[in-house]
Amino acid sequence: MNRVKRKFFLVILFLLFTLSCNAMQRSVGGVLGGTPTNGQALLNEIRFTPKEGQPQFIELKNVGSGGAPLAGLELSNEAKQTYRLPDSRTVLAPGAFFLIVFDGQDKIDGLTLHADRTDFLNPTSGWVALAGKDGAPLDRVAWGDGQVGPVELSPGGIVQDPEPGMTIGRFPLATKTDPAEWVPFTPELATPGRVNPIPVVQILLPLSGALMAPEDVTLSWYPVAGATQYAVQVSQDITFTTLQIDQTVSVPTLKVSSLSAGTYYWRVQAIEADGSKAEFSPVNMITLKAPSASGHLFAPIPDNPLNVPFLFQKKDTPMLLLESKNETGPHAWDSAHPDFDRNDPADNKNCALASIAMVNHFYGGNLSQDRIGYYLLKDAKSGPERDLNYGSGFNSSQITRALQYALGVKPTLREDQSVDTFWKDVTTSIDAGRPMVGSTPEHAFVITGYGEMDDVSYITINDPWDKSYNVDIKNPKQSDLRAEWDDYWLIPSGVVATKDNPAIFEDSDGDGVVNIDESERFKTDPNIADTDQDGVNDKQDIASGVFDSRYGYAIHPYGEGRDIDGDGKPTEMDEDSDNGGCLDGMEDTNGNGKYEKDQGETDNFDHTDDMCINGSSELVFDFTCRQAVGSQVLTIREWGHNKGLFSVKSTDDGKLEGSARITASDVGIYYDMSSAFCSPAEWSSTKPIQWTAKLTGEYHKRSDGSIDVSIQATPENGPPMPMTTSSTCGLQLPPQQVESSYWTILPGLLVNGRFDDRLAVPLPSSCSGDAYFKTHMEAPPKFK
Repeated sequence: MNRVKRKFFLVILFLLFTLSCNAMQRSVGGVLGGTPTNGQALLNEIRFTPKEGQPQFIELKNVGSGGAPLAGLELSNEAKQTYRLPDSRTVLAPGAFFLIVFDGQDKIDGLTLHADRTDFLNPTSGWVALAGKDGAPLDRVAWGDGQVGPVELSPGGIVQDPEPGMTIGRFPLATKTDPAEWVPFTPELATPGRVNPIPVVQILLPLSGALMAPEDVTLSWYPVAGATQYAVQVSQDITFTTLQIDQTVSVPTLKVSSLSAGTYYWRVQAIEADGSKAEFSPVNMITLKAPSASGHLFAPIPDNPLNVPFLFQKKDTPMLLLESKNETGPHAWDSAHPDFDRNDPADNKNCALASIAMVNHFYGGNLSQDRIGYYLLKDAKSGPERDLNYGSGFNSSQITRALQYALGVKPTLREDQSVDTFWKDVTTSIDAGRPMVGSTPEHAFVITGYGEMDDVSYITINDPWDKSYNVDIKNPKQSDLRAEWDDYWLIPSGVVATKDNPAIFEDSDGDGVVNIDESERFKTDPNIADTDQDGVNDKQDIASGVFDSRYGYAIHPYGEGRDIDGDGKPTEMDEDSDNGGCLDGMEDTNGNGKYEKDQGETDNFDHTDDMCINGSSELVFDFTCRQAVGSQVLTIREWGHNKGLFSVKSTDDGKLEGSARITASDVGIYYDMSSAFCSPAEWSSTKPIQWTAKLTGEYHKRSDGSIDVSIQATPENGPPMPMTTSSTCGLQLPPQQVESSYWTILPGLLVNGRFDDRLAVPLPSSCSGDAYFKTHMEAPPKFK
């Protein structure tokens, strides 16, 4: 009997003996370029939803320092259509623009190409990509629901339907292939063939009409792409002839402490890195009033504001946000953010989510903002990408759906109402003890109360961007400014607040990925730290495809970061991410998800440096044994599955070294002694057990090219496996453990680089069923 057979037979005899004698006492886991320095044509402005009679267009810009070849460049879209620029177009000068107009004329007029078609761009949801003459990807941009890395079509957290005639474009100094460099432009700001406007600050907070104490004022605004500074002006004159404040800041906020009581107007101007200035923002109004002796700005209202818990808008769970560029730090992709960062796209478009969460908490729920966003976004596309909110707002229908999910009842959406109707709805709702979700055209908040004093009608709001404050909604001076009130939602009776899924905060296998991410998003096993058994745990596997500087999804959202080798498996489910032959853990030897050449590692994303014999080996058993024990007949059934993935590299003198990751799963023992000792009883594994074995071995190349291989594993057995027990007679059996079963690799001869063998393990004559080892090995053609 060889070593494998003898070892397995001893395991069987050990179980039979110990179970029969001690039955009730026995103890039984493609990069798309960076910043170009030579000539480089990139997509620069696109009109995908024209007004009637307007053509669609795509504008290219040379963002490099040298001439950019145009001949043979090719455009493609989500409908698999292509449009190739004619070879007659040669070089575009630095900073120059080239316009492709889809008007069906099929002619060239200077730097304008009139295409032979009229409908190349999807008017609601699509993308367009630019490739070089050799087919190499140069740029890509997307818009609309369900797209990867779409341009946000709203400057804030509320999204309106695309306006016919609008465009999307880069800010003037943009040079990278990053959707964050794109912004929407209203129809009057479209600039085909010319420099794009500098994006204008659109959303100022607190809301226009805010009522505050003089010492309690922080002015802030939604940041805009390309801005490195902001000029802030405050005046008591709506024409800004005399300025009380004229200050430049580098962040989208300004604490104000120098203003006395009175009414003020304020605006903000974005400034680019070269000093270029945008137009000023729309103007907001704020009234400062010294508090009374009681500490209130106004007399108490008949009913105190509803006690709606206040929440800042931010990422608030450990769910993995694949779009975040922050791998570490307080605003990392894998953590609940401790505070609100107005510059972080993981936080600054969450106003609707935070508002819905506040109302949910008021009614006794505990939903997180991440969970609400996941509910809305998880089915937009397959896979875990784009199913947590990052830099995107929500439209009215999405907010209605989310409120119904959070409250268990469908809210009433009110649109385009007069201020008087709005006021009536507020008073009726608050008097009934029901908060409201309100919005401006770009920002959401919770209405928690109302009041009237000195001809002022005001509402109290929880603004997730800032704080709780009052807003004068009927001040006639507001008519000189833009309208602030937009959609709002009335909550009916019968609310049953939804509770958060505990799996958002649980991590059963301790791999750093919470259970809901594993089971619902990444399809990894929440009970196994290394689902693909490649020697790198799930969290680090995921991170390798997200943050790699050359291919990572967060860095290059249009690249191949989640499936570098194109085999249809993302990194956390791909044991060999470059399909080169070495398991990921053999290349990433410290298992941290990073390529560290100075540590002697090879590259998980480069198949050319792989030189491993790799494979899998399994122990599968399911057998039943019967033997006489006195006057009783003992029946024992055992089943289980041990599978290990492995790879080894050659060392000197024909030696092999490597590692294997083995997972033991679905292990069970059934015991029946014909009613004696309260039988039958059953032990079954509670979750898989996983361990790593060190591999050593030898190989010999024969003259015919075949390779004789023998590999040994240390250890051959895994850690104890927790078991649950049950008995038909109701006896409460204590939890048990059993040593994980033996695992090995069958020796063999690789012919044409492959070896497959299945070795049946002979069972005692009293047993029936099946038990076998199965080993597969592969070696690259030039293994050495």
